[in-house]
Amino acid sequence: MITKAYVGIDNGLDGAIVALNGFGTVTFKCKMPVNKTGKGREIDVQRFAAIVKQLNQHAVFIVEQASKHSPGKMALCSTWHSFACMTTTLKLLKVQWDLVQPQQWQRTFWARPKMPKDQKFDTKAAALVAASRIWPCEKWLASDRCKIAHDGMVDAALIAEHARRAGI
Repeated sequence: MITKAYVGIDNGLDGAIVALNGFGTVTFKCKMPVNKTGKGREIDVQRFAAIVKQLNQHAVFIVEQASKHSPGKMALCSTWHSFACMTTTLKLLKVQWDLVQPQQWQRTFWARPKMPKDQKFDTKAAALVAASRIWPCEKWLASDRCKIAHDGMVDAALIAEHARRAGI
């Protein structure tokens, strides 16, 4: 029997790609492939396409919707450029994919508490707690030299798990 795989994609240059099998086991994880450009970075579309082709068999790809808010114009432009590169690649490769709003997948794992006016809820910390509960033996490090979890990998895994639980 073939089970569906779920591939979560955390949008952005510091995002990641994580695949789960139909039982929720992490089978693949990597940082978002990027190239250095003159003044910054951009999605490496060729490497991204190669990863999609590698993971495509019986998989559904879930991409986090790009945000309409950002600390700056350049960051917002970069996020939407990355989002366009990824979604265009998925369309061209004719794979099954869907979008998910950040708040939608986050509600699967925690309830956002009401915070005082001058404080913000730390979704990255909440995501790491949720991922550590679901996959207690999984390390979310971007490389062997890292000591702290890669936020993009954590989010991508939870995006995939949200899709798996929702039966997307």
